[in-house]
This record gives sequence, structure tokens and C-alpha cells, in this order.
Amino acid sequence: MKKFLMDMFGDKSDINPKVVVGVLAFCTMVLYSFANVVMSILGKGFVVEPIVFNGMMYTTFGCLGIAGMEAIFGNKNIEKTKDSTTEQKTE
Repeated sequence: MKKFLMDMFGDKSDINPKVVVGVLAFCTMVLYSFANVVMSILGKGFVVEPIVFNGMMYTTFGCLGIAGMEAIFGNKNIEKTKDSTTEQKTE
């Protein structure tokens, strides 16, 4: 598990860690909302703390927004690094 996490958050990983954090924040936000609905149906009080919900919402928007912008515009630094390593191997 430790090796997987180190590989995932490394620079040369195929998995984007921003997407992972964004999806986890989204899942947490959905579970929090689902718990609120279920507790309301059961007639029990469940206080939705706005600071927690807003924190998860901003984390989701931020992580997935940044990952989306990278997918659209690309990360120029990574491409330059890949090109230079390819050129070194071919020489």
C-alpha cells in the first residue's frame, strides 16, 4: 500500500493525485448528504455543518477543476522532461 501511494503521488505516475483527492472529497460530500436525508426521514436531527460541507465542496471543485485544466491545456513541463529523456536514450 505504501509503495502504491508513493507511486501514485510521484511525478512519473499515470494516476493523477488531484483526481483521486477530488473524487474522495466528492464521495465524502455525497455520503454526508445521504446521511442527512436518511436521518431526516427517520425523524432524527442531523446537523449539516456548513463549514464541513463547504470545505468538501471547495476541495472537490478545486481538485477536479485543476485536473481538468491540466487535461485541456496540458502540463508543458512534463512533456519537455519526457522529450529530453527520450532524446538522451536515442543518442
